[in-house]
Amino acid sequence: YIMPSARLSLQPHKVLFVLVGQKSDRDDSGERVVSREEAEKLAGQLGMPYVEASAKTGQNVRGCFELLTRRVYQGLLSGEVELQEGWDGVKCAAPQSLQLQRASLAQPSTQDTGCMN
Repeated sequence: YIMPSARLSLQPHKVLFVLVGQKSDRDDSGERVVSREEAEKLAGQLGMPYVEASAKTGQNVRGCFELLTRRVYQGLLSGEVELQEGWDGVKCAAPQSLQLQRASLAQPSTQDTGCMN
């Protein structure tokens, strides 16, 4: 488990976790490795919510992040999580546009990029 290590390295700050069962799209095909009941039991023992998602189909991926976000927000409201001096919170910003330039095929680059052609 990563939990003890994360909690230890971030002390005295509170760490919130959500257990995410991935590859939920395999449920219908019978390829499931861990049952939902088993995962929910583990999450209960660890004191965290459980949710399933599939990156392949996109099912509930957003829901996982929303669940964690709600958990942090509720922790702030209840006092379980405290804001620390100098922490400004999560910032949202529009992504900067990225312009890619096609390398000239006629002139090889003189820069050493560390890559072999």
